[in-house]
Amino acid sequence: GLPEETQIQFLDFSGNVRVTQAMTTEKARVLRALGELESISLTDILGSVEGGYESVKSAASSKKIMIYLTDAALGVGSSEKEHFDELLDEIKEDKINVLWVGLGIDEDEDFKYAAEKSGGDYIIAQEVDELKDKYNEVLKKIIETPQSESTNITINIEKYSPLGEVTTYSQNRLVELSPIKRTEEIKTTQTVNYEYGKKLERFNLTAAELLSGDSIPGEESIISKRIDLRSSGKNEAALIEAEEIIYMNRLKGVEPPNNKRFLALVLNIENILEKQKVVVYPDGSGHPASWVGGGAEGEVVEMKIPYMIPNFTSHFYLGYNGEGIYPAASATWLAEDPIASPGDYSITLDPDTKDKGVLIFLVPEEEMQQSSLHFYDTNYGHINIPLVGKIKEKNFEVENMPEELPQKITDSFSLEINGYEDFKSIQGMIESEENTSFRVVEGNFISNMQALLELEPAERFLLKMPTESGDFYFPLSSATNIIPSGFYKPRKLSPGSFNLVRWSFQIPDSLKNNSTEIFVDLQGEDKIVKVSDGNKIQATPGSTYTTEYVDITVNNLQHYPGYIQGIGSNKLVLDITVKDKKDGYASTGIPDIFLLENLDHDSEDESDYEYDYTESAGLGNFAKQGKYSDKYIEAENNGFDHLLGFAKDTPVYDGTSRRGFLVFDPDEEYTWVLKSPYIEDLEVEIQEGSYPYDIFGEKNYYDGDSTYERDINEALNERIEKYRKIHPEKVESYDTPNSALENKEAKREIHTPMISYYGEEKFRSIKNINDVYNILKDIEYIPIEDWENPFKYRTSKEAKLIICCSGVGVNIMTIPIGPFRSLLSLS
Repeated sequence: GLPEETQIQFLDFSGNVRVTQAMTTEKARVLRALGELESISLTDILGSVEGGYESVKSAASSKKIMIYLTDAALGVGSSEKEHFDELLDEIKEDKINVLWVGLGIDEDEDFKYAAEKSGGDYIIAQEVDELKDKYNEVLKKIIETPQSESTNITINIEKYSPLGEVTTYSQNRLVELSPIKRTEEIKTTQTVNYEYGKKLERFNLTAAELLSGDSIPGEESIISKRIDLRSSGKNEAALIEAEEIIYMNRLKGVEPPNNKRFLALVLNIENILEKQKVVVYPDGSGHPASWVGGGAEGEVVEMKIPYMIPNFTSHFYLGYNGEGIYPAASATWLAEDPIASPGDYSITLDPDTKDKGVLIFLVPEEEMQQSSLHFYDTNYGHINIPLVGKIKEKNFEVENMPEELPQKITDSFSLEINGYEDFKSIQGMIESEENTSFRVVEGNFISNMQALLELEPAERFLLKMPTESGDFYFPLSSATNIIPSGFYKPRKLSPGSFNLVRWSFQIPDSLKNNSTEIFVDLQGEDKIVKVSDGNKIQATPGSTYTTEYVDITVNNLQHYPGYIQGIGSNKLVLDITVKDKKDGYASTGIPDIFLLENLDHDSEDESDYEYDYTESAGLGNFAKQGKYSDKYIEAENNGFDHLLGFAKDTPVYDGTSRRGFLVFDPDEEYTWVLKSPYIEDLEVEIQEGSYPYDIFGEKNYYDGDSTYERDINEALNERIEKYRKIHPEKVESYDTPNSALENKEAKREIHTPMISYYGEEKFRSIKNINDVYNILKDIEYIPIEDWENPFKYRTSKEAKLIICCSGVGVNIMTIPIGPFRSLLSLS
């Protein structure tokens, strides 16, 4: 009495639980699976219920039946009872119609319990004929269930071995498809259309030219899947076409971080800018007149100009499964044909030109159900391209603030703050630590230069929070990397351009209402730009101690009764303000200045050594000798991982006042006093009462896979160095940071061409067997001048040719060539 479209799957749990027939609608296969059932003494009740539930649960249908048939008792052991009950509750919650069948047994209590707990029914029968009425009752209930609006998409795979053994796989999913438009005439009754396309190989010449190069396929570079695409989008300046997605589990010997994989996107980007008014400078460069401020010295003409993307990692993002959008990774440079030259984050397209290359992302190691490409450009418009499924992401936005005029920071650039917003999560990929939030600040970065402006934001921009005694400083969070238009990595900005930028700073929740500013560390004079008005945290008036390089104010020395993440409860907090003296240098090494001294310690104990109070040349080079003992204790190292904790490398910028804390863990049985090996008159007793501020949030670190970071950095350094030497004509792209932030002349780095450059070019020129013959005619053998090892050769890809000859077998001949005597020899 089953409808023809009913799908059936069999699980056999005589001994091990196994699928004997995947989902099928064919009666013959159902009968075959039944005929293969065997009776074995062992019955895995818990495993079979779980296996049956998981199989039915995954079925893409609103009408699900689970019939559990056994000739054994349904009870489970006491150790399995809790898990068994959880399964029964989940069956009921998922609205699965379950019938528990006991055949040839007398006990029905366990079956009754399972039926009530799972919301189903049961029957105890001695003969198979007794089951018919109960089956029909369940089927009637299913048939009368309202039809779902979703469509069941199913795939069945069967693999037959030479001996006739069948391995089956089945997967299906309910999908809400767009409704068919009503028409008066049905033009076709075909419900599924399919076509054969080209065979998609994992490793072929195209993959090598784009990604793997001369790395060993399947070993150094592993391609796991390829998906052909036909997606495109454009703004006023560029047309972007996505040709293919290539998944990789290893790229040029580098494995992705844990639980992630490489996704390579093959792109075509075309400059489609129309003619516009352009200011042409004496050096020949031209830039949109609308971008350049008044007073620009240059001729205004109408022409087409190049299109420059300043940083591919902060302009290209990939939406994946609706969980977040992932930035393009610097691993892009490892590709054989990257969309940006290795070592250069920018992409420049000349007028009416098209560039093809690879862009690589790090995405979760999970099945892709949806993906989309997002390109952000506030000058010419954003581009959002659906690749697989619908676009679910919205543009990243922050709250707006009252508009203010841009503040001129230097002659090179100005900065305008648009707004800020606090987030507990960034892009759904990184959660803030307990009692902290990510403050995302958005602004317009305006270049005033008549040349490219190169910046390193992570080194220059901080969030400053003024207090009544010095200022709190929060460095730029690495989470900025995953925010659209995130301003973190080095970037080149076009002359006169208005660039949307966003920074992410991690702050304690208790300080959200305090006033904030953007602090810009510049050579000479630092600058600040207001972000928000608000409160200022107070400080208990304390003593100030003067040294040659800094003045130190002790604000508080009290126990904090609450719990400090990573350290513990009721720890001693030293709240200090360090004011650096204006001398052209910043100060570091603050924790080395302080220690606690145990006044109850027996100084006659010869096993203890005191600190050597030797004077130091500077705060960054304090020296202490001897092991630390019960008489002296230092600040807790874990405190350095907190947002406002002073670490050994925490800088106090030249001429600024920075406030922060150190944490100590003294034994309360003794009397302690704060001392310093370097400030003779510093002696502070522990104050009564509790430390009043909750400012102890821990730092977040994004993508902290140390193994991946090590491997990718090594591979990138090698790749960039090699690329620069092979392409000396592109060295201009690698200028040092220009004088916008440094009061020194920018120097140009000139790379020596590789000695094997000629051989590399000859190797690349090989297109067919005739090219190989022509190269072999010109080979010159030059032995190495190493008399101790006369048969030792220097070999590399450029220094040897492997010739494969067809015939009965394959003969491989390797010709090693010695080192160069001249650049005209093939090596």
